[in-house]
Amino acid sequence: MASSKTGRDALPKRFRPLFDQAMTQAELRYGAPEAALGTVLAQLTREYNRGTAAQTSANQTVLGALQGADQRLNQTYTDAGLTPELRAQIGNSPTGQRLAGELASNRADVQSQQLGQQQGHQYLLDKLRSDFGDDLDALSSQGMAMAKERGLFTDSLLGELISADRAARSAANAAARKQAADEAQAALDRATSTGNALIGQGITPIIGEDGSVSLGPALPGGKADPNANKPKTNRATNSERKSFATDFSKALGLAQKAITGPQDKRSKSHRRATGQDIMNGYEGSGGETIRDTRQTIKQNGRDVPNPNYGKPLLNPDGTEQKTERIEGLDPIANQVAVQAALDIAYDGALSRETVKKLHALGIKTTDLGSVKTQTQLAKERKKKPKYTLPTSNRPVMADSRDQQPG
Repeated sequence: MASSKTGRDALPKRFRPLFDQAMTQAELRYGAPEAALGTVLAQLTREYNRGTAAQTSANQTVLGALQGADQRLNQTYTDAGLTPELRAQIGNSPTGQRLAGELASNRADVQSQQLGQQQGHQYLLDKLRSDFGDDLDALSSQGMAMAKERGLFTDSLLGELISADRAARSAANAAARKQAADEAQAALDRATSTGNALIGQGITPIIGEDGSVSLGPALPGGKADPNANKPKTNRATNSERKSFATDFSKALGLAQKAITGPQDKRSKSHRRATGQDIMNGYEGSGGETIRDTRQTIKQNGRDVPNPNYGKPLLNPDGTEQKTERIEGLDPIANQVAVQAALDIAYDGALSRETVKKLHALGIKTTDLGSVKTQTQLAKERKKKPKYTLPTSNRPVMADSRDQQPG
């Protein structure tokens, strides 16, 4: 019990009830067999003591009878008229010598029986002790084997209970972390949605650390900008044009990168999402250390605690494994520049609405480089021939679509 108590105290407090549970189940499984061994031992001890006492009593009885045999032998000769005096008188005669020899032989037989009885008694006692010792050895072996099996069972069961408790706690912690992450993501989504709505109205959103959204200044060229829709009599300054062209160039590169791939990426919803990403920006992610999340590993066919749990995973060269790094994007707040970039990337030309906003800011289309407007594209289409003449010797028949009604 002392070692069990020590083992229990060595465990963390949250594992001690599991230790008690393992000890209780071990007692239920091995208590009855161990008690049965104790009962057998007590019965063997009683039988050995009884056998030894019975043998000792019988030996004393036989030895007592043999010790009185010499006196009875003399009394038998005396009762027959051969008193000790008479035997002494006729001792030198042949009859006396024969009687003396018979008496001596009888006495020798009695002594031999006494010695044989003592030797037999000792042999029986040794046999009882030997049998008792063999039985004790057999019971001791059984007891030691059962104690070893009980210890292994208790240790294994305690390990399983601790592993199950750790797994349950890990699952609960993971669920709590996921819930917290989901709540944080939901708050971020709400703030982003509100921010996008404000951006759509031309207002800069200010998002606090608690996820709250407040109104900021009007975006240059946005709906809330009082100067966005007013005709500008003067041209924008060189620094303003250079800044606008820089924002436009950055936004155009991001938009073109976003639509690289299948044509279905040119949908209105994709364009709207791309514009929001460019104006909102986003932080970089990744580059974090990847750690070993296996709580248990297989060892000799059994689940054992993983000694590397929570430690970084290593590459073949010994460096720590990292998650993929995704670079962040700085926001571009100039709504008109972003709108112009989206027009070029998705439609190939500036829309009339965008051109009006550019002119309102004092920006010409030539300030953006070799870009075209939708009006210019329409004129170029009219200049191109609608049909290509076939290269054959046969007379060319006019297409019915080219014929004008007479």
